[in-house]
Amino acid sequence: RSIFSGFQLRTMAALDTLTVTITIAVLVLSLLPSCLGQGSWRLSSMVWNDTSSGDTRGAPLLPANYTWFSLDDSFPIVPIRMNPCMVVFYRELMALGGLSASGRPLSDVWRSKDALTWTNVHASPSFSSRYASGCAVLGDQVFIAAGMRGGWNIHRQPTRSVWATRDLHAWRRGRNGGFSSRANIGLVAFKGEFWVIGGRGFHMAYNDVWRTADPLQGKWIEVVRNAAFKPRGAMGITVF
Repeated sequence: RSIFSGFQLRTMAALDTLTVTITIAVLVLSLLPSCLGQGSWRLSSMVWNDTSSGDTRGAPLLPANYTWFSLDDSFPIVPIRMNPCMVVFYRELMALGGLSASGRPLSDVWRSKDALTWTNVHASPSFSSRYASGCAVLGDQVFIAAGMRGGWNIHRQPTRSVWATRDLHAWRRGRNGGFSSRANIGLVAFKGEFWVIGGRGFHMAYNDVWRTADPLQGKWIEVVRNAAFKPRGAMGITVF
């Protein structure tokens, strides 16, 4: 079951007006029957797609003719994980990091052209292992920012570090600055800048908004300290 809500944030950025439409999708996961008595979750690596056809512009968010199917439910596509970071880079789908089934943060990188066949680009790239991070593409670079380090229940520590790569092999770390350490941020690239929205630390959530044209230099500008929306993390965010 899905619960959807949305809001618009409008703020002046230099001489331009930015409109960021954020859609929050809260997915209520269900326990498999075999796990109900154990109080545990089962992680999956399945990829799903929709089979709807026709032009759905102006239609309800999930019209009746939308049906979803698993692209491959016979074996794991990539090693099972939770909270990976995903982007499209040079027309390929990228999966970065995440939390393994054993509760270990990951730093591997996987790529696919069709979401069926996946290739391990780098088993252990130089960016620090993490999950619940944000990632986005700006120009010819992939950036990964913030997230949670350490295991699921041991030595967990939010981070604000930012890493970038042009080839998915060599990664450069940016300078710290701007927003505080956190996970589950909203991160988008918009008109040549990165925007960080909200997120969660250990004991609090955020509703601030930050932007920068150069994430590696750590020159972040606080756009809004307390936005109109309530503090939150693990939301969906996109620009259109």
